Amino acid sequence: MDGWDICRALRARGFTAPVVFLTAHHALDDLLTRFSAGGDDYLAKPFHPGERAARRRPPRRATCCSIRPWT
Repeated sequence: MDGWDICRALRARGFTAPVVFLTAHHALDDLLTRFSAGGDDYLAKPFHPGERAARRRPPRRATCCSIRPWT
């Protein structure tokens, strides 16, 4: 059993916490497999510690109040 099998099994049981895959695989097929298993993010090794830290911060999103409608 590997990480994406475990993730798939956890998601099937209602596990909702974020799952981040840390892997040495860089191929697009590997990335897509992990996302389809229920992963929320994917970080390929080697990675810079700053990248890992940035991915842990919540993303800045535009809100409905910060966008002005077209007039």
